[in-house]
Amino acid sequence: MTDIKISRFDVAEYLTDETIINAYLNEALTDGAPGEFIQALNDVVLAKGMNELEEKRKANH
Repeated sequence: MTDIKISRFDVAEYLTDETIINAYLNEALTDGAPGEFIQALNDVVLAKGMNELEEKRKANH
């Protein structure tokens, strides 16, 4: 039997630029329930925070 490794998918890692973020939010708004759109907004907030931290890290190295 082989060992299967499962990792958690975090969409915020893929929301790297404004075009992708806009498409993601538009899709959530068009096809999703209000709760799904709120979750998408949360994902964007997390992505923005992660992107800012990465930029600061790069600037300091």
